[in-house]
Amino acid sequence: MARNFYQLIDHTADIGIEVTAHTKGELFTKAACAFCDLICNLKTVRPVVERKIAVIRDNPAHLLQALLNELLYLFETKHELYPEVVRLNFKDNGLTAVVRGEKIDPARHEIKTGIKAVTFHQLEVKEEGGVWKARVIFDV
Repeated sequence: MARNFYQLIDHTADIGIEVTAHTKGELFTKAACAFCDLICNLKTVRPVVERKIAVIRDNPAHLLQALLNELLYLFETKHELYPEVVRLNFKDNGLTAVVRGEKIDPARHEIKTGIKAVTFHQLEVKEEGGVWKARVIFDV
């Protein structure tokens, strides 16, 4: 995926992203990839490990926040990074995703940004005129 698939947002003491896509699935996939790109250069992360993620929330914005929080949890607790979403299914108020990535190797992976949390501040997911848009702010 080209590196121009998201835009950085200037935000005091935090970092944010804006993502646009043609579908909700593409939006969530791009947001997950952008989140990982903020942490580490994606070119150095190989898709050698698969994990299944399932989250339930009451609206699309909270669902995206929950997905990104799961990725952050895996990074913080298991030292794994998953920039590739290979399957994403939405059902009712939830989603399941299969993601690919690998365990962080300090010899190959330089951590660019330390993300502490995926915030609710200015969190937004919306569809306008056939285009899906998301805004996410991260506490760094």
